[in-house]
Amino acid sequence: MPGTQIYAITGANRGLGRGIALALSQRSTPEHPRHLLLIGRNAAELAAVAASCVSAKTPCTSTTVLSTFDLSSPSSSSSSVISALAQIINKNKLPGTAGVESLTLVNCAGTLGNVSKQVREYSEEEIHQYAVMNFVSFSTLTSQFLREFSRSLEGGRGGWVVCVVNISSLLAVEAFSHWGLYAAIKAARDQLVRVVAKEQPSVRVLSYAPGPLDNDMQREVRETMGDEEQRGIYQRMQRKGELVSVEDSAQVLCEILDLGQFESGAHVDYYDVKRV
Repeated sequence: MPGTQIYAITGANRGLGRGIALALSQRSTPEHPRHLLLIGRNAAELAAVAASCVSAKTPCTSTTVLSTFDLSSPSSSSSSVISALAQIINKNKLPGTAGVESLTLVNCAGTLGNVSKQVREYSEEEIHQYAVMNFVSFSTLTSQFLREFSRSLEGGRGGWVVCVVNISSLLAVEAFSHWGLYAAIKAARDQLVRVVAKEQPSVRVLSYAPGPLDNDMQREVRETMGDEEQRGIYQRMQRKGELVSVEDSAQVLCEILDLGQFESGAHVDYYDVKRV
């Protein structure tokens, strides 16, 4: 019997994280109800997203808000996510409930960093800080999530479907000037996902590159990018309406997850699915 599909989305208060939360809620059905754990730091923004996710149009969606997530504190933030998920799972295992069908972690939270600099200009402090917020935090949460929630899959005993999604980038597989830290960390996250696919074949893992999104981060890139050619390209894309809408990219990711027709550990780009 189908049960509840549980999704934990980091960075759900804005941008792509918000778009993914809304897209997931729109795809909820009576046969496959969804519970969304919306994770971030801004309680007011998260509450607004939760209200948008649960409406007359999405009666099969429920939400929980976790506003204590801090990328600079990987261990405590990861523990708070695991604790919140455990409570949601326990509620869905009570008598009279349909149980848990699947559990998916979408790692969307992250920072851009300083794209005005070349690698030779980085300081030790900013390298360390960036790595903690964008790789150590990601790796810690992924590790704790797998340790806690993939146990029921060990030894072929079955259980809910477990999935981990890493929000990646074209920059994980192709190098461009002034993207040193951002690209290096995205590549490291992709490789960690590939290793998980080898270590735990019963767990579904995916790196999704959402395309050049029309969001706040892209605006910051257009304003601060140190490479003049790239800055001009992004500015022209924005003027011509060629940037990818957050809503469209979020729907593409949800379609990929709903169909499940991806190789575990793969890097899938928005443009691999959405040909334009």
